[in-house]
Amino acid sequence: MKNRPQRQAAARSQAKCKAEAPIEDKPIFSDHEEEEEKIEKRSNKKSKESPSRPSKRQKQEQPSSSNDETRAAFESLPTIGRSKIQGRLSLLPTMPLDILVAVFSFLHPKDILSLARTTRTFRDVLMSRQATTVWKTAREGIGAPACPSLVSEPHWATLLSGHICQTCGTTNVQYVLLTLLRRACKSCTSTHLLSSKKLKKHYPKIDEVILELIPYRIDHRGGDKRYWDDDIESMSTKFTGLKINIRKRVPGAVAALEAFEKERKAAIGELAKLQSKWSQFIDKDRVAQWQEDRDIGQKRLQMVKTRLKELGYEDDDMHTLQRIPACTKRAELTDRAWITLRKDAEPEVILQRERRLERAQALLRQNRRELIDERFDAYRQTLPPPRWKYLPRTLDISFFEPFSTLVLADSTTEVTAASFDDAFKALPDLLEKADAELKDALRASLPEGKKTSRKGKGRAFTSKTTDPLDLAHSVFKCHRTERYCNYLIGWDAVASHHCLEEDSGLSDMPDIFSYDRPLAYMPTAAAFADQIIELAGLDPTTALAQDMDQLDLRFACYCDSETWTGMRATGYQWRIMVEHLTNHEKAWNHKRKVNAYLLSDVKAKDIKTRERAHSLWERPYWICGHCPEYNLRSQMQRTFVEAHLKEKHDIIKPVQGTDILYFTRTAPSAFFPLLKVEAEPRPQEEESDSKPDAMSTEDQQLKRHFLCLRCADAKTHGVRTKLFTVEDVQSHLLLRHQVPSPKKGLDYRMKSEDD
Repeated sequence: MKNRPQRQAAARSQAKCKAEAPIEDKPIFSDHEEEEEKIEKRSNKKSKESPSRPSKRQKQEQPSSSNDETRAAFESLPTIGRSKIQGRLSLLPTMPLDILVAVFSFLHPKDILSLARTTRTFRDVLMSRQATTVWKTAREGIGAPACPSLVSEPHWATLLSGHICQTCGTTNVQYVLLTLLRRACKSCTSTHLLSSKKLKKHYPKIDEVILELIPYRIDHRGGDKRYWDDDIESMSTKFTGLKINIRKRVPGAVAALEAFEKERKAAIGELAKLQSKWSQFIDKDRVAQWQEDRDIGQKRLQMVKTRLKELGYEDDDMHTLQRIPACTKRAELTDRAWITLRKDAEPEVILQRERRLERAQALLRQNRRELIDERFDAYRQTLPPPRWKYLPRTLDISFFEPFSTLVLADSTTEVTAASFDDAFKALPDLLEKADAELKDALRASLPEGKKTSRKGKGRAFTSKTTDPLDLAHSVFKCHRTERYCNYLIGWDAVASHHCLEEDSGLSDMPDIFSYDRPLAYMPTAAAFADQIIELAGLDPTTALAQDMDQLDLRFACYCDSETWTGMRATGYQWRIMVEHLTNHEKAWNHKRKVNAYLLSDVKAKDIKTRERAHSLWERPYWICGHCPEYNLRSQMQRTFVEAHLKEKHDIIKPVQGTDILYFTRTAPSAFFPLLKVEAEPRPQEEESDSKPDAMSTEDQQLKRHFLCLRCADAKTHGVRTKLFTVEDVQSHLLLRHQVPSPKKGLDYRMKSEDD
């Protein structure tokens, strides 16, 4: 790089050479080129390269005399803004005016407006009175309404075809005030459009005659006339000038004022009549402009698709390109624009291609699941109908390993119905294994050892002769998020629970379900189950869920009659009673030992009679327990199945659970409607002045005294401060930390005094 003295010497030498050069060697457009060089130097002043010596300009030949006129006209144009490389229309301003007028007459008024904003020369020519013919011919060419006498042709063209606010210059303005002959944005409209109240405030002494000579807009809400403040000021100036001429006794001043008022009033009266016609043209022109923009955008979109096809992409993956604004822009797609546009268009096409392939693969998996469904339906017919409720859905077994391998195979692998032969041979073992694993997980979630009941009696959760999962106080809850699931009491309810309906997810192309059943033990519900079992007269340590079902008792809740007026209570089946007490235990007083009571035989018989007459029993969820005629795909109402049993199997009084089955995947006890009976008053409890006994273990579990040990918090030395009940902390560990069988002391513990 040259140092500063060297650059200064070079600059002085260059200046000396320019001074000694002959005048005739100076180019004709030297002034324009020097100006462009200055602009170019200013734009590159931050460049890191050293300033190089300016290149010599080539000498130009002297112009011939035949081009003197053209060159003189061209030199008379402003030099600012003219580029070095002249375009093909650079000599357009040098053409004769009559030729320019003839050419411009074929343009759209909107194009003439754009042309008038290019250079000052065009502006002076097109805005002069001599160019009125240009605007008029262009207006008539598009069928626009005639220009009113109050405005000029350029103003009228801006009003009809422009998109710029005529007050502040805001672009893309679609709001036109036809009666005011203005196109204005909302901001200017709220500022300059004066109501009668604002008019009195801004112009308290205005002459009423002036308001009759300017355009106005009628407010449709109240009929108030509104005026534009610029119109008021300009008309005030004009009207005051005519009044001054009268005071100066200028000859003809009175006649001029009268003629002016008459002409203005007539023109103002015509505005309201022509408003509808002008509105129709503006709407029609707006629709035509929209169609033109759409056609240009579609043409650009097709050019984008053509370029993407050349890169190897398919047309099926390009249906979302129209959502990208740059793809439908009203502009020609050049090579330079494509470089920028490709960065947005190509990732979108790649994304749509991946989604298309995924949809095709999902459809392929759906067809394979349908093959499994046909085979599985045939397999189900070989089993007794009472066993059907324990079978999983077709979608569930498609996630088993032998089936999932074939379902998830790629499209190159041919999968037929015969491909699942080996998988169906192993299906009984797979189902048995799945049930055994689920039983082990549920047994592990039960509390170990003994637990003190609410009445102080000790009982063990395990038995030498009975599976603890079959006991009536083994209550579980499914925490699947797709829908609400009832409480599951006993292994029979757990084994027959599959959350969703038989065909749910079978025809859905995305694989959004799985066979996992997030079950959790509910200690609070188990405590209430003990109460119900004791009310039924059974021992909670040995009573089975099957025993409670056979008793088929009905229970009621004291809180129903205490909450609602009329002393009416709801009769509950025992499973629903447990769920009812559990769901409402937080809202009740825990000092009450028992909130449920057993209904008398008379009331229970009355409820059972009304239950069988209820519409819930007529839901199409019933199947025959002896033949597959009414299977899972052809469930019927109870009356039809009873008629079938009488005709086909000679069974007059079918036994529910053996002869006739209520089958639903979602709610095993849903056919028990909630009916009202006369409530019984709560018995008086003896009040004791002694201090309450220490909180039992079961009461502790009903309180929020437990901490999750897997939620770390630095402020509390590794233990989160949020408190849970036993039921809530176990559900929290299952859903948040994926711990199916949480252990006390390892995964959670009771809050101590030091916490």
